Amino acid sequence: MIYGHDKYIKYFEDIIKNNRFVNGYIFHGIGGIGKKKFAIEVSRVALCQNNSSFNEDCSCGSCNLIKKGVHPDLIEVLPYKDRKSIGIDNIREITDTVYFSSFMGCYKFYILDNFHEMSIEGCNAFLKTLEEPGENVVFFIITDNINRIIPTIKSRCLQLRFGRLKNDDMLKILTSLGFDAEEIKLVLEFSGGSVSIAMQHLNSNLKDQKELFFNSDGFGDILIHCSNILKLSEKEELRYYMMFIIKKSLEMYRLTNRYSYLVFINQILDCYRMLDYNINIRILRANILTKIYGVVGEKV
Repeated sequence: MIYGHDKYIKYFEDIIKNNRFVNGYIFHGIGGIGKKKFAIEVSRVALCQNNSSFNEDCSCGSCNLIKKGVHPDLIEVLPYKDRKSIGIDNIREITDTVYFSSFMGCYKFYILDNFHEMSIEGCNAFLKTLEEPGENVVFFIITDNINRIIPTIKSRCLQLRFGRLKNDDMLKILTSLGFDAEEIKLVLEFSGGSVSIAMQHLNSNLKDQKELFFNSDGFGDILIHCSNILKLSEKEELRYYMMFIIKKSLEMYRLTNRYSYLVFINQILDCYRMLDYNINIRILRANILTKIYGVVGEKV
């Protein structure tokens, strides 16, 4: 089931109806909002033998193969087991098959997830394939960071930005995955519209921190939150946890009118901006704590 991306459902319904696919699409936006799932659903509808609609449960031969992950005309390019990202060897495999005719439909779809992690050599090899694709071949490039994709690839693809999921949609998705509705509501505010981040919070002790912050009246409790930052290892986790702290600190400033909170917010914002660069996470976390303890020590 696709939630939260209705405008792109309508967009691709028209494309499928009129057979107007281009060769390359870049789906970009934060992680955990369903970009790859959407690419699979577009492929399913385009290949469906019963002309089913989006979010329709179809049992035709093509849709059943896609559900099982074995459809010959829908290829998800995955990194080799000993590697973290798609590499040049994966691209060579694409080059070997991209000019074959489709087996069951009029299109062949390739999904390349986490494309921003690909090496320059892999990107350059893929660019040659993108410039001279096979007939009716469509590439779905999935990325959390479009700025790390080389301009020559971006210029040859349609770029579609996927927004954060609304809380109502997040609640539907997470309850369907078996999580408790009340616990979901506790973590939604600092999950940033991302299902994957919400799941990480639900599977950790972070959901218990919201009540702590609401009862906080000084830097002591804020420092508890900052020590929680040391437990986070992913950029997106740090990004949304820092935004949660900034938001609550701003609320506390409005209540107390203490200038210290504004200093605190500016320090955290400096650290937040560093996430846009290729910074070492351990160094960033140490930098966060250093700045925060400096603010506390100044007692401005």
